[in-house]
Parts: sequence; structure tokens; C-alpha cells
Amino acid sequence: MKPRQALFVSGIDGFCHRYAVSHRVRHLRSYGWQVSVLSYRHPDLSEVASRADLLFLYRVPANVVVMQLLDRAVAAGTGRIGLVDDLIFRSEADCLPSFLTQPQQRALWREGADRYANVLALCDEVLASSSELVAEIESLGIESHLYRDALSGDELDLARTARELAGENAKNEVFRVGYFSGTATHDADFSRAATGLARAMQEDPRITLSVLGPLALPSELARFAARITRSPLIPWVELPVAIAAVDLNLAPLDTESRFSRAKGATKVMEASACGVPSIASPTSSNRAATSKGGGWLADTVEEWRDTILASVEQRPAMASAGQQAREHIAGAYGPDSRLPEMKDLLARVESRRSQTTSAGRVAIAPLAVLPEEPFWPGALTPDAFPVLPEKLPLDTSPPLGEGDLLCQEFFLTSPGLFRVDIFTWTYGQRFAHTIGFRLRSRAGEVLEGQSWDAVRLPDRGFFAWDLESPLAAGSFILEVEARGTGPGNAASFGLVQAGPDRSLATINGKEIAGALGIRGFSSWDQVGSRGDLPYAPKTSA
Repeated sequence: MKPRQALFVSGIDGFCHRYAVSHRVRHLRSYGWQVSVLSYRHPDLSEVASRADLLFLYRVPANVVVMQLLDRAVAAGTGRIGLVDDLIFRSEADCLPSFLTQPQQRALWREGADRYANVLALCDEVLASSSELVAEIESLGIESHLYRDALSGDELDLARTARELAGENAKNEVFRVGYFSGTATHDADFSRAATGLARAMQEDPRITLSVLGPLALPSELARFAARITRSPLIPWVELPVAIAAVDLNLAPLDTESRFSRAKGATKVMEASACGVPSIASPTSSNRAATSKGGGWLADTVEEWRDTILASVEQRPAMASAGQQAREHIAGAYGPDSRLPEMKDLLARVESRRSQTTSAGRVAIAPLAVLPEEPFWPGALTPDAFPVLPEKLPLDTSPPLGEGDLLCQEFFLTSPGLFRVDIFTWTYGQRFAHTIGFRLRSRAGEVLEGQSWDAVRLPDRGFFAWDLESPLAAGSFILEVEARGTGPGNAASFGLVQAGPDRSLATINGKEIAGALGIRGFSSWDQVGSRGDLPYAPKTSA
């Protein structure tokens, strides 16, 4: 019997995509389905979707191609499942996040929210990561079911190893409180805990604060600058080491905001996996993630202050709380914890197939104008180990003209690189030339090479190159050349800060202003036995 086919269409790359798509792909494959994952702007989207028995749409905004695809799916009775993990589909003023401070930002967000809502309106149902999101979706007249986020086995292994490397923190005189921010959008969330934290730090000089990632520290914490350490964003595989180095994790949310209340419990999940208990705001997701011990809820200034101080005083019991947190998350949020939800979903899909009609659009105002967005392959993050972690592009290379040779040396400390992504910059131009990549060993041997029509390069996004054979650890040189270029017909590439894993890039032998924005992935089996942590633990002050 031919396996049934599913297509996950993703509207976003990076850590959100990894959380919301990767574990659901694994769950579906465990039931024997063949699964493909494509960006919503992939040139092969319509063709692959036409062969699918079931479509999943994660953060997919409406455009001409997507809506045509969905109209065909409705007519054919193909199952359509929406996926959401944030309140991004309501355009009402009180649904907008607080970090949108400019009128232009708010107008752009509202337009995007309407585009997301029009896609969800053509789904049979929507899977949501929090009870608040389920209620928001159902208020639009769309069927919704709770399907919380989960952690993969590899993520749990990284967390366990990080805990073992950290050892026992109770012997230290200081009490380390940590806050881990993944994006520059959490200032209002953190402010919910800031005053209570400041009062606790005033009363107990043993308390220190470690902040990782972008965050504007509230003024009430300024007087404790000597007891606060700041660190930039790090690759997600290094995050468990940073979390395991603290005694207590903070997971505040702006509970007065509809947008923040609808969030999942990612921060609590990640800390619990490392054996670190959390104090979190009392949303439904945080309540569920701390329901078996290993964490506490706080909302008012007094609750934050008192709970932090109580954690310091009860420090000998923190190891037991961390163990409870770890056991609860491994069991209730581990890799197999959501299999029953997937089984129930597939049963509902099968039940709909036996019906003679398929759900159509619910009462959501259609968009006046559908955008026409250019195609690009879209290098979505795979379920793999990042041996070349992604860095934020800070600049662009000069346009790569005819006869130019762009070179980037990079270094692998772990084996098994099977894919290299290159950050390209087209400024929306549609190129009429070819682009070629070559990989050489340090000794000059050509290991692999491939060319494409440059029209496939994304604007300000990653282009994926799948290698024929995995690479061992060592030093390599990536060469990039173009053929058939001319004025206004040449691509540029994102540049990042050079570091231990990559040197400054060169064009025709001359160094340029940064290293190429590349990222690379290896299978988990290649980087070592399950649970190995290839990164050295960081020392926290």
C-alpha cells in the first residue's frame, strides 16, 4: 500500500520553525506517513501540494499562490491543518504586541495578521500551543485543538549533559538568577518581574542576575550593575550549558497583554530540561509546565520578590525541585508525549474524508489585495545539529561580478556536515546569470561543486546546498563564482563577524569586511553518541 503523503508549509525559519514543525514531522512519520517540508514561497510548492493527502500550514500568510493552492485543496477535499504558536492572526488593537511602538509597525503587523487569518479560515482545524490561542481561534469560528510544544530527544540529551557538566551549584556563595531572551521583543515581559527582582536583590546580596540575549534592563535594576552579567545570543545547542549554570530561571510574561498571555511555555520547558526550576507568570501554558513541581507562579511585585527570596532561603531543596522539573518535562513534554494528539488528529482527518463535503471559508473579511511574492527555495532549518551556527548578518559583500572569486575558509570541529546554507542578498532583482559553489579541502582538492540559475537566490535569506557526501572535521574553503553577470545583475552575500569557525572572506585574494553568512548542519549520529555536548561549558559569573 502506498504511504500517505503530507506537506508542511512553513512561513518562518529559525528556532520557531524548529519548535513548531520538526517534532510534529517526527510524530507524523512515526505513523508511517511520508513528509515533505517547504517554505511557503518555494517554487515547487504547488506541485508538491498537489500530491499531498494532508497539508500543514505553520505561520503561512496569504498570497496569490497560497490562496490558489488552498482553494484547490478545498475543492479536492485535501485535509488542511493550521499551526499557530503566537497570537499573530488577530488585528484588533488590544491583540498587538507591546513592542510595536510606531504607527507604521502596527499597520504592517495588522496587514500580516489579516493575511494569517485568511489562511486559517481555509483550514479544517488549527492546532494551537496554548489554551488561550485555542480560544482566540475558536472565537473566529474555526475549529481548534490544543497541541502543546515538545522537546526532541536530542534536546533533552543536550540538557542532561549540560546539567552534568554544571555540577552542583549549591556550594557556591552566590545565587544565580537567569533570564534568557531569544529576541528583542521581551522588554515588557521582563518588566513584570523586574521590580520584584530588584527588591529581592536589595534584601539579599547573594543574588546575581545573568541575562543572555537582547533585553533593555529596567531602570530599577541599574544600581545592581556589578551583580549583573550580560551575554549575547548563542547557538541554541549551547543554550543548555548557559541555563544549567544558574540556580533559578525567570519566565515572566506581560499578563495584561492578550498577545503575551497566549504564549507557550518554551522558557520553562528549556530550563526544566536542564534541571533548573523556574518562576513564571501564571498563564495556562506555564501553569501546565510547572504543574508537577519544579517551578512556581508569580504575578504581582510581592509574589516575584517573595518567591525569589524563598528560593534563595530554600537553596538546599532547589536540587530536588530541579529534579522534579526535569522528570515532569521529560515525561509530559518529551519526544513521544504528543503522539496521542497526532493520533487523534489523524482520526479526525480520516473522519472528514468519509464526509461528502469539505469545510470552506468561515466569516473572515477577505483581503482586498493579495500580494504576489517572488519564489525562492527557502532554506528551512532541518532537524539536525548546527556544526556551523547561524550568525546575524551585519553587512553585505560587494556584488559578485564576472570573473570574481569569493572565498570563505571555515573550520569544522565536528564531523558529518551534509548541508551548507549561504545568506544571499538580491535586493529583489531577478537575475539572469548562473551562480556556482565549490568546496575545496585545505590542500586544494575539489570535494564538491554545483551551479544554479541565480534567479533561485533569496533576497536576505539562506540558500541551501545539499552535499553529496558528508564532510569530516577539518578546514575547508567555499568558493563562489558567477557567470553572465553585468550591471544590476549580480548578487551580494551577507557578511557576519569572523570567529573561530570562519575567517574573513576574500574576493580575488583580498580580504573584505567580514566572513560569509553561512550555516551548516550535521546529522545527530555524526556529531557523536546521543548526549555528547560538542561545546565547552561556559563559565558564568
